[in-house]
Amino acid sequence: MSDQWPDPPIVDGDLDTPAACGLPVFSSPISASTKEYVFVQEWMCSRKAFAFTPLDTPHPSASQLPDYSAYVLVEEGPRGDMGGGMVKWNRTYAIVPDSHDEYESYSYHFIGFETFSGIFVGRSRLSRIVVSRVAHDYFFAPGGNPSSVEILSETRYVADQPGEDPSSASDIDFLSNFGYAAAPHGTTPNLTTYQAWMATGVELIAESSHLSRWKGNIYQRQTRYVLAQ
Repeated sequence: MSDQWPDPPIVDGDLDTPAACGLPVFSSPISASTKEYVFVQEWMCSRKAFAFTPLDTPHPSASQLPDYSAYVLVEEGPRGDMGGGMVKWNRTYAIVPDSHDEYESYSYHFIGFETFSGIFVGRSRLSRIVVSRVAHDYFFAPGGNPSSVEILSETRYVADQPGEDPSSASDIDFLSNFGYAAAPHGTTPNLTTYQAWMATGVELIAESSHLSRWKGNIYQRQTRYVLAQ
């Protein structure tokens, strides 16, 4: 079969089933990739026969050549008057994009160090402008509920609280290998662990993930990382 769907038969006001009336027009909407994640296609039918198509509906080309049924409906455009009771509109279809990274400058508040019990020897917390990596991950949420998408929490520096829920621990300004006034039972991470992160290039989560709708019921999760220093 050819790449061209045939033009629908037009009898004024009598096309009762929506039909494609043009080839898919593909685009690459993500700057980091030239992959064709989205296409737009014109459809038509009689106005009296029009009914909205639910999001997530696969393109109706399964088992055809070409088969675009992996693409799902993410938008249905406004209906334009063609005369004779006919309307034409665009349907937009998309697939879930691959993960990709973007890089940009970011001011991060790095943790301080406490290196001698009772006497401060180390560094105070400090802000530095560094290059951050923003990870973009994509998830298909049928029906529009992305509650199963994991939100990655920012890296925290906390005082150890033996016997208590770590999530309720207090944030601190200094890491140490021993207890001090603000963290009598030590810190998580401790200073040795953090220094190992610095030496091996471990990334810190600078901000908790941000989840947003990308297209239709495809969601985008953005998580920002910086190198420990």
